[in-house]
Amino acid sequence: KIQRQMGSSYHPEVTMKIQVPFEEFTLQIEGRADGVMETDEGTVIDEIKGVFKNLDAMKEPVQVHLAQAKCYAFIYGE
Repeated sequence: KIQRQMGSSYHPEVTMKIQVPFEEFTLQIEGRADGVMETDEGTVIDEIKGVFKNLDAMKEPVQVHLAQAKCYAFIYGE
């Protein structure tokens, strides 16, 4: 249903995973984006968060949510 509403370029529930060597370890970072959509302007990575706050009062994103979105963008870019 979501795909029909968003168009055929919308891909819901996209697994994101990368392995990053670091010193003597290999870090595996993974998650699942709510959706990925290719647009004329570029790629949109959808990560939906529920909040119990007045959105008009929020001056900036919750830092952990922003970090998650940045990680997904990095993984997708790789």
